Amino acid sequence: MLGESGSILAAMAANTSHSACASAQPQPMTVLRKNSRVTSVQVLRGVAAALVVMHHFSQSVEMYSRQKSLIVSSGLGALGSVGVDLFFVISGFIMIYTTRDRRGVHDALTFFGKRARRVYPLYWMWTTVLLSLVVGRIALRGHTYPAEYIVASYLLVPMFNESNGNSLPLLWQGWTLSFEMLFYVAFAAAMTIVGSKSRSFVVALILGATALLATLILSPSAVRDLMANSLSVEFVLGMLAAEFVIRLQMREKSVPIVVAVGLVALGTMLLLGTLWVPPGVIPRGLVWGLPSFFILLGTALPRNSSSRPGAFDFLGDASYSIYLTHGFFSLALGMALRRFWFMHSIRADALIVVATMSTTFLGSLTYLAIEKPLLRWVSPRTLARDDIDLVLDPTAGNITPGIGLDRRDDRDRDPHTRS
Repeated sequence: MLGESGSILAAMAANTSHSACASAQPQPMTVLRKNSRVTSVQVLRGVAAALVVMHHFSQSVEMYSRQKSLIVSSGLGALGSVGVDLFFVISGFIMIYTTRDRRGVHDALTFFGKRARRVYPLYWMWTTVLLSLVVGRIALRGHTYPAEYIVASYLLVPMFNESNGNSLPLLWQGWTLSFEMLFYVAFAAAMTIVGSKSRSFVVALILGATALLATLILSPSAVRDLMANSLSVEFVLGMLAAEFVIRLQMREKSVPIVVAVGLVALGTMLLLGTLWVPPGVIPRGLVWGLPSFFILLGTALPRNSSSRPGAFDFLGDASYSIYLTHGFFSLALGMALRRFWFMHSIRADALIVVATMSTTFLGSLTYLAIEKPLLRWVSPRTLARDDIDLVLDPTAGNITPGIGLDRRDDRDRDPHTRS
């Protein structure tokens, strides 16, 4: 799989280049309010977060519960990991959609600096919480973590750890953040040299060249797995979706709701169809990336912007906190199933649903109590209301895309089966 994304991204870059040339004639821009929100995309982010939380609890139930689960046996629990892929295509969409008027070294450095301030502080805090539990021998007592591995985890640099048998960071959800940071670097590099019309093309070229060079030059390692992974294709798919939506907005054209619903239905059916696709036959960046692309496109096409967040998109706002905290609840459920016999009298599917809902709610509370105050403290001047929702608000002025989740041991498994 290491070299597959080079050829995939090269083909997609050529298609993006053709689109950029075709739209070279100047056209009037539809001006959106800086703080407007595409509510449906925000809701989609919340759905993606809930899917991944459900996926991890279904794994815990499968491993430790004595009850049979329909969610697990049907494959729907495993399919919940597609929330990661939804997050990645949303990331690509947001980056294009929100940086149309930005170009040059200054804007690129500002963009990357805000992304780093958005991602790292909260990630460092929860990593430190987990590290404290490890040092206190409360959690993960069967593993050892060398100092260099801990440092790499804090920096989001993949490093293989023999004790774990994988290259995931200490706070294992962080592997998806490594992909996000790789994408931010590629996107910032493109911002320094090209404008918005050809930015998708250049980002695709950078990611494709990175994958090819990593495969040809680097020896097998966790870093090479990151740089040459087909998941980068999903960011490009998200960028293409944004380009299409922007072109419709520039022409002030609307899309019938039946078309949008049809695209979401198509993506959903394609996802369900992957339940019968043997693992490893198709790279994950395509087998789950393309259905995610159709779902995102169908979600983003209707004109549903609003200036205020509503109840339905609150989970999208809280998705990063849910992402970083849900692993603690997953560990707790596993410990409870191992230690308390009465837990096995609870129906497995009910346990998955209740645990998912409870964790989503509690993770949302940490967003209100910890994440938002932390962001204001980290950057009180530069993170105004529009920027506080970096991961959260897909149409605010300067935003970081949503981030997905994954299971601890999946980086060393077949890409089709990873969460």
